[in-house]
Amino acid sequence: MGESIQPVQGFSVGNDVKEALALEKTAFEDASGWNAVSRGQVTGESGRAIIASREQLERVFSPAVNALAQAYTDWCKVSMAAMAWGYDVPRALGAVGKGRPDLARAVSTTDFDGQSDVKVEPSTLMPMPMAFRLYLLDNWLQTGVIDIKEYRRRQMFAIAKDITTPDEDQEARAKRVADAIRMGTPAPEMRWQDNEAIHQDVLEREILLQDDLDPMIIAAAQERWTALANQAMQKQGGGAPPMAAGPSAGPSAASVPSLAPGQLPLASGNPPIGVAPMLQQGLAGAPEAEVAARQADILARQS
Repeated sequence: MGESIQPVQGFSVGNDVKEALALEKTAFEDASGWNAVSRGQVTGESGRAIIASREQLERVFSPAVNALAQAYTDWCKVSMAAMAWGYDVPRALGAVGKGRPDLARAVSTTDFDGQSDVKVEPSTLMPMPMAFRLYLLDNWLQTGVIDIKEYRRRQMFAIAKDITTPDEDQEARAKRVADAIRMGTPAPEMRWQDNEAIHQDVLEREILLQDDLDPMIIAAAQERWTALANQAMQKQGGGAPPMAAGPSAGPSAASVPSLAPGQLPLASGNPPIGVAPMLQQGLAGAPEAEVAARQADILARQS
């Protein structure tokens, strides 16, 4: 065996060969996208260096992401054309997204009448490292974009998208109310726990600022907006939450008295505590002396 098999002595490789292998490896990593930047290795610590590295990573994934977004857009248009042609019998579809996975409705061909356009934004499909998403959440919390409750909800999976509201639960319920008003179905009752500012903002964006809706729908949304403003004034005035007396407990548009147009409070500028004694007196039905005593007690606690 020693005569048949001769061991090969070790030899060294020149530097030119090593550099060629390193360049080939780098070229393959840049082509596949699995390079040093995607693994989190950033050259430099300044903000411009981080932004440049992020842009370099996006350029690698840009062709594939743009092609995928265009494919989704084309397929969605084909699907909508098929539904407009073949949905003679209404079909119940669940609307997933926008924080409303529990919303469902019956869809038929009449819902696809007229012109429609669909677009998939490529930036929403761009991969984002979890460390960068956590950094965005920390930055939003420090700047006050979200509160600590919303931060806890998003922190586990570093959800850094759809940041349109400081509270997703309140916006989800507000959108259900807006959809019910738009479709002419009974809207969910107004509750004391509702965030009036978020509900009013959704009503303005979805209905009140639209010019192509039926006047009856706009009037119903305006009535709901006014009731929310009255409830916000009642909260700012130190009023107690209503007692649960049955299924219809809680303030509603019929139980809250309306104010004059010049006295309606805005969602972002409600009056301070103790400014609306007449509204509290009308809501509670208390004598004038008792109302004055309550106001004095509230002002004493504030001072």
